[in-house]
Amino acid sequence: MKHKRNTDAVVAFAKQKKKETAEKVDQAIKQLISQKERINFNTVATAAEVSKSYLYNQPEIRNRIEIIRQKQQEVTSPKNIKRNMNDESKDSLIQVFQERIRDLEKENKQLKEEIKKVNGKLYESF
Repeated sequence: MKHKRNTDAVVAFAKQKKKETAEKVDQAIKQLISQKERINFNTVATAAEVSKSYLYNQPEIRNRIEIIRQKQQEVTSPKNIKRNMNDESKDSLIQVFQERIRDLEKENKQLKEEIKKVNGKLYESF
């Protein structure tokens, strides 16, 4: 007489563990976002205390991490920083640069005068 193995409990435990791990990953991603940390497979794996291979092997999680990572790269791209600069900040930068140019031109003029004086003294000494 053959006995059929009852694996229902093992299957239920596996499903529960899978659900808990997915929730752990979800919480880790939310926490990293709220802390304004970089989202990538390394940071999520560390925060969720799971392996990177687990993240790569879960299509939904993998896709979510890749999308968030791409969005973060777009936001921090230097091109976007320049685009976000408004006219007021551009004007204030222009003003700062103009003042710096004036200061440098004034310093340059003073240095040229000093050079003339030193050259004159040298000429007189010969």
